[in-house]
Amino acid sequence: KLGGLLTASKFVQIKGLPGSGKSVVLRQQLESELKRGPVLFLKSDRLDGKGWSGFAVSNGLSATALADLLVEIGATGSSTLFIDGIDRVEKEHQLIVVDVLRTILQSPHFDNWKIVASLRDTGIEPLRNWLGEVLGATSVVTLDVDALDDDEAEELAKVKPHLRGLLFGAPSMREIVRRPFFAKILDQTGSGDFRPQSEVDLLENWWLRGVYNADGQQALERQRALIEIGAAQARHLSQAVPFRELSPSAIALIENLAADGLVRHVRRGHSIRFAHDILFEWSLFHVLADKGEKWLEEIRDCGEPPAVARVVELLAQYEYRDGESWSKTLPVIAASRMRSQWTRAWL
Repeated sequence: KLGGLLTASKFVQIKGLPGSGKSVVLRQQLESELKRGPVLFLKSDRLDGKGWSGFAVSNGLSATALADLLVEIGATGSSTLFIDGIDRVEKEHQLIVVDVLRTILQSPHFDNWKIVASLRDTGIEPLRNWLGEVLGATSVVTLDVDALDDDEAEELAKVKPHLRGLLFGAPSMREIVRRPFFAKILDQTGSGDFRPQSEVDLLENWWLRGVYNADGQQALERQRALIEIGAAQARHLSQAVPFRELSPSAIALIENLAADGLVRHVRRGHSIRFAHDILFEWSLFHVLADKGEKWLEEIRDCGEPPAVARVVELLAQYEYRDGESWSKTLPVIAASRMRSQWTRAWL
């Protein structure tokens, strides 16, 4: 389906809820293109510099002008630009994406180029704020990545029979479980009698089970390590977390966490990052929970990155349903002189 949309349009945005598999769809197309040669791929959490020139220097590409590089890539490989998580590109790195898009969209030399970008449902409006002018002159079509349908859920249930009751349970449950990443979490943690009604239910169960079936002291140590890594990652959204910012106790658990697919090595012995953006968000949720009433200070200390707004949304959902401070917190956020997006996220 994506291939057909690319034939008909210049720009395809792959849109869906967190955990729905947007990046997987993008990756499948990217890997298909890689069989022909090099591909230009930008990922929201792997950008350095404030524009293409800074990005090029940090990646050893400064010897070639951007237009010349695109010509070379298009001639020897793929004429498609892939951008994963375009809605989560931090403000300081947005000019990198703008520079590349303007070069492709404003020059007749690149009329044959296509653009594929993934983003979350909630990321469309913020994206228009900084890319509206660039994309205004080109055709944009949307590929919606929805939760698994009945046939797909049946196929998964045949492979994972212990998930059948969840995949075909109540509508509120199906809405969560039928997102592929969440189904993977449930498969790894073991569902038992657990019946999630929301993502908050799922992340709390994941956390209480020691983030993948640990218990006792081992679970506690893993939880504290993820809180530490999550806090560090929030200060390095576009970069890896260096070991020098972690305690010896957290470093001692890295191989264990990596084996469970929670983190991955970037430079072995030096740096790591979370293996999936949702795992980072769930860990940051507990970073904020760990701060109690001072969680806003943690957001401020991180530089108020827009990309963590969903974590505030999850925290608000938890407090509204299970906590006692939702209504008390709303005026505190509004009076904090911080960005208005935190009030919107809490609401």
